[in-house]
Order: sequence, then C-alpha cells, then structure tokens
Amino acid sequence: MRRANQILSDTLVDRAKPKMSPYRLWDARVPGFGAQVFPSGVKSFILQFDRGGSKVFITIGSFPAWSATKARDEAGRLRRLHEEGHAGDRQLVVPITDNYTSPST
Repeated sequence: MRRANQILSDTLVDRAKPKMSPYRLWDARVPGFGAQVFPSGVKSFILQFDRGGSKVFITIGSFPAWSATKARDEAGRLRRLHEEGHAGDRQLVVPITDNYTSPST
C-alpha cells in the first residue's frame, strides 16, 4: 500500500480517470481506506488490512452511491472492529478483481 498524502474527497474520486489497469487512491486519515478505479470507470471505496499475513480487501460501496465521508466513517468502524479482534462477516471480505462490474440496481 502506498503512503497516502491526501484526504479522499468526492471531488478527488470523481476526477479520477480510468486507466488500462485498476489503481487505488489511498486516504491519509484512515489507514487502509481508499478508492479503487477500474478500467471500466467504476469506482469503489475499499478497506485493506492484514489477516494472518494475507492482505484482505473489503468493498465498502461504490461511488457515487457512497460519499467519501460516509465510506471513510464505515472504514473507520470496520478497522476498529478488526483491531478489536472481530473477524467480521466473511461474506463482506472479497478480493478486488479487474472484472468488477457495478451492482445492478
């Protein structure tokens, strides 16, 4: 994970342009909180942490359905649960893949 030097905002995420490969923007406030931008243009808020030596990603929600502020609050809550030793719901822990598509509405 790259070191974050910015606080994610709706404007920053909205202005992020798709590239040939997915990439992540990291938040300076909550460790492991970021936004993933996919080649399709889909943007999702994620939380990354280590579990047993493996990197685990939780998809918090898609942008703009989730604001950066709301997603950061949720990331903070999930990080606190993780630090307290709660594994969380395994169904929420999913790997981020290149072929992610936006959820159907």
